[in-house]
Amino acid sequence: MSFFVWKVLRNLVPVDINLKRRGISLASRYSCCLSHVETVGHLFATGPVAMAVWGFFQRRFGILKAQPSSLSARVLLWFSSASPSSRGHIRTVVPVLILWFLWQSRNSARFDGACFGAGGVVAMIDDFEEQLGVAKKLLRCHFRGDYEDK
Repeated sequence: MSFFVWKVLRNLVPVDINLKRRGISLASRYSCCLSHVETVGHLFATGPVAMAVWGFFQRRFGILKAQPSSLSARVLLWFSSASPSSRGHIRTVVPVLILWFLWQSRNSARFDGACFGAGGVVAMIDDFEEQLGVAKKLLRCHFRGDYEDK
């Protein structure tokens, strides 16, 4: 997941606009809104699904600052919201999970005909967090300071 996020932040994932730049012609079929060409910024930061997912988790964790339109600024907002002493805090993982599951949901919509919506992405992230808890990889101490979550 971290390698994927590295690729997202460097605009190296194969979204429609990047494929077109590499000479692969195809009709853009952005899964969330038919009026926009699929770009990394739109898919992961400014599109309606991405904004709803980021907003949901920002509210959950009490990050009430305005949502930046830049993807890198959005991720930095998350990392700066946790204190330096809480390296293992869930806040350091949530942005990675958001980007990963936006991508997974986009691919399911594109290739399997599944619905691409914020509710589905949030559910996937919540399920994954729960699986981490069952596997004892995510503990209550990882939520310290966020008493309303988990």
